[in-house]
Amino acid sequence: MVRAAFVGGVAGIVATLGAATRAESKRTLRAELVVTADHPISPRVAGVDGVDAVSEEVPVTFDASLDSSDPSAFDIADGLAVDPAAYSRTHAVDVTAGDLRDLRRATVAVYPGY
Repeated sequence: MVRAAFVGGVAGIVATLGAATRAESKRTLRAELVVTADHPISPRVAGVDGVDAVSEEVPVTFDASLDSSDPSAFDIADGLAVDPAAYSRTHAVDVTAGDLRDLRRATVAVYPGY
């Protein structure tokens, strides 16, 4: 049986991420095949014989507050929304502090080079 790790992405993900983020994603990826789609497909991919892991990544844009005393001081940033456990199975994650398994709603992991 061939064991494969799949990473399901949303079409256009490469265009929305910066060069450093793309390079980091490629460097850490532990998968034999990457699937890109324009809609969520994780359940279907997970049902394929031989698939060992599925991790879906969704590009997001968010506002980051730069100064809590000045509501107009913010920056717009791009990122990826992921399931931390699934992402850890499909990427070699070098966590410098904390544990991705501890992430819950309203928490975030930040790549230091961002």
